Amino acid sequence: KQIKKESLTLKKLIEELSIEPSTPQVLVTKKENANNFVDLYNNITHAETENEIINREVITSY
Repeated sequence: KQIKKESLTLKKLIEELSIEPSTPQVLVTKKENANNFVDLYNNITHAETENEIINREVITSY
């Protein structure tokens, strides 16, 4: 029974992936992707810097 259930699930997934989407998908340009990654990198770098500062403050408070 488990194999039949998995087989049916796979068939449904294949059908869903084979069908063209009815609504148009928004295409993101490479430039927008690059900007998003730069923003993400900047946010991560800023958070890491703040974390280092807070860690130093905690250590010096002891």
